Amino acid sequence: MDLFRGTQAFVAVAETGSFRKAATQLGVTAAAVSKAVLVLERDTGARLFNRTSRHVELTSDGRAYYERCREALAQVQAGRDLLSASRKRPHGKLTVSTSYVVARYVLSMAADWLSDHPEVELELRGSDQLSRLNREDVDIGIRVGPVSDDDLVARELRRTQWVTVGSPSYLARRGEPKRPEDLTRHECVRFVMPRGDLHTWAFASGPVPLA
Repeated sequence: MDLFRGTQAFVAVAETGSFRKAATQLGVTAAAVSKAVLVLERDTGARLFNRTSRHVELTSDGRAYYERCREALAQVQAGRDLLSASRKRPHGKLTVSTSYVVARYVLSMAADWLSDHPEVELELRGSDQLSRLNREDVDIGIRVGPVSDDDLVARELRRTQWVTVGSPSYLARRGEPKRPEDLTRHECVRFVMPRGDLHTWAFASGPVPLA
């Protein structure tokens, strides 16, 4: 049995004092409201309204039932409002898998973001793997480099720029390279990409590649 069947129509009639006004409030026909109240009276076995051609008023049973129904509907509406509000603001657990090379930047930004979203629990995981990202239990993955997996929806956050650097003590000992080919006589550290291949050093002067 549907305990709320006809209850909304009954409360609307009780509060407006009219089947027609209740129908307008609920966005239905007056006949639909009248039928809903009649079914409710049949189900409860009580006469809820005294009806005349010009006036509708609650019976003693109707007044007692109205007080309880009003409270119940108010609680239901409060529950709906709570759910609606919770959907409008971020809450719950957010799992982010981030590449190690950008992890510290993500951490620095996460602190400010969490202060604005106190109902979010953030879990950060460090990983450079791309092949398993869509199989991990994560909400967001942050990686460096192109994404070739068609199963992933990717958005570019920012472009990275590679720079070649050397410590002052090393350059004082080995000399400062002037051209890309000078690097063949130097000890170079190369970055290992997520798939395991070494990042290729490439140099250009504007649009013209040098090496």
